[in-house]
Amino acid sequence: MLRHDRAHRSAAVRRSRSSHTTPIHAAPLEHIAHYAHPLNLYLTWDSDEIERLMKDEGQTRFARYLAALPRKLAAWRHARELDFASHTQAEPVALIGGLDFES
Repeated sequence: MLRHDRAHRSAAVRRSRSSHTTPIHAAPLEHIAHYAHPLNLYLTWDSDEIERLMKDEGQTRFARYLAALPRKLAAWRHARELDFASHTQAEPVALIGGLDFES
């Protein structure tokens, strides 16, 4: 099961003053584990991107972003060696930073 835990952050994430961080952790599904490490992923969005969501076109931008997430997840999976199905990854910690809400 995926767990959202705001209190747990890596040193690399804490150094970023102008971003919002969302950690994603999950226990591996051992019977289908693809990589050696459990899912331990941090996503960061720039503060400016969060503020842009509060403006007039923010709701439309966010809806486009959500629609594009499946494509973005597939790209991250290959580039960062993440396996969301088995909750595993190649490296002990993965950081996907500087995200924006463009589709």
